[in-house]
Amino acid sequence: MRNVLVLATASIFFSVSLAQQQQPSASTKPPIFEHQEVMIPMRDGIKLQTAIFTPKRAMGPLPILMTRTPYGVPENEKAIMEGGNYDDLIADGYIFVFQNLRGRFKSEGKFVMQRAPRDRGKRRAGARRRTDFGGCRGVGLGL
Repeated sequence: MRNVLVLATASIFFSVSLAQQQQPSASTKPPIFEHQEVMIPMRDGIKLQTAIFTPKRAMGPLPILMTRTPYGVPENEKAIMEGGNYDDLIADGYIFVFQNLRGRFKSEGKFVMQRAPRDRGKRRAGARRRTDFGGCRGVGLGL
């Protein structure tokens, strides 16, 4: 009787540990983004490293969030999904674009922490400017 009890207990522990090993982990989830890394040329010919994450189940025109950073672009979608910063935007189907500044990581050119302000004619910094985005009206601050 004691041998049957030991055998039953051992088989329960074995089956529980086997079931835990077979559960899919977060890393085996199918990716929800298509990842592209491209070098985008600027007006002066310098190319900037850009990572584009497009939802795989994208239908029709999608909104885009573009971030320019000196801190490096994400190498995979895990970096976007961690932390929960973009959860609402992911649910809304946004395309995420991350671009390194000049001279940072794989981007060409020379990195300058703070560039001198450009001469923008008579407009002063912070003035509002009306912009036409392909028929849609928009307002930019400080442009």
